[in-house]
This record gives sequence, C-alpha cells and structure tokens, in this order.
Amino acid sequence: MTPTNTCLPVVLAALLLTSACSSTSSWVPDVSMPDFSSWFSKENQVLVSEVANSTLCNAPNEQTTMQLLPTAQAALAWQAARGVQLVGANELAEGRYVAIDLGQRGSGGYGLAVSRQAGLNDGVLVLKATTFAPAPDAMNVQMITSPCALVRLPANEFGSMKMIDQTGKVRASSAGPVGGKS
Repeated sequence: MTPTNTCLPVVLAALLLTSACSSTSSWVPDVSMPDFSSWFSKENQVLVSEVANSTLCNAPNEQTTMQLLPTAQAALAWQAARGVQLVGANELAEGRYVAIDLGQRGSGGYGLAVSRQAGLNDGVLVLKATTFAPAPDAMNVQMITSPCALVRLPANEFGSMKMIDQTGKVRASSAGPVGGKS
C-alpha cells in the first residue's frame, strides 16, 4: 500500500465520526416498514378466527397472497378448487373468510399461524401472523409444500386487508372493496 492508501481509511473514519458528533438533531433509524403497533390498540382492535391451516394447500406459485372469500360457500369452493379440505361444510359459520397462502416452498418446515388480534384503522384491516421457516442447517423433507390458513373475518366494514408477519413486514395485501356486514 502507498502512504496515501493507508491514510484514506483513517481520514474517512475521522470524517464520519466528526459528522456524527457535530449533528444537532438526534439520530433516527431508517424504518422501511410502516409502524402498525397503534392499529392494535383497544380502540382499533378487532377479533378474527383462524378456522384451519395446513402445510399442503396447493398454492399455484411462490407468492404470499390473501384471497377474500365473501361467504362460507366461497370458502368451500376455494378448498375444492385447490383440492384440499381444511374444514367441512358443517364446520363453517356463515360470514366472510380470507384464505392466506404462504406460497410454494421447496421443503418442509414452513408454516403460518394467524393471531386472533387484528387491527382496523382508516378502512384497512391488518391481520397479524407468525410465519415459520426451517433453520438453514435443519434437515427437512424435500418436497413442495404450500402453507395456508383460512381465517373468519369480523363483520366490520373495511376497504382493504394487509397481513403482517412477526417482524411487522407486510407479507400480503388485498385491495378493493371487501366491506359489508355479514
């Protein structure tokens, strides 16, 4: 290394340190995800019910999706179209449902669990879910899996839905009118 190349890292470090120390404003972290924490307050909280879930739901691709099912009959038709039976006809109460697909995965060890607590704010229903993935060094069955959950929605009116994972990241959304009491 030449003397100029040796000094460059020291000079850059000094510049970064002095610019950080000379700033009069407080440091604010770069938050790339929206903060939904207030959406689950007592005023905004609504309850949903995960009716069933499975690791083999025959998702058509790798996308995480949400599909509104406006009636129990639509939920049964969704199951039939996928070739799965999460619940029987006598187990579904009338109302609206949403099918949440984690998408196709190349091995076992993936899963999805939807919380009963949801948030409703400004016409948007936000569902909280925990998603599971196998540890990088874990031995798993090598087969196509596609975790999904069937969730009964509240009677509240709302214009769109989002599903956030345990980190607060929006994993899926559904736009368009989904309101109307059931």
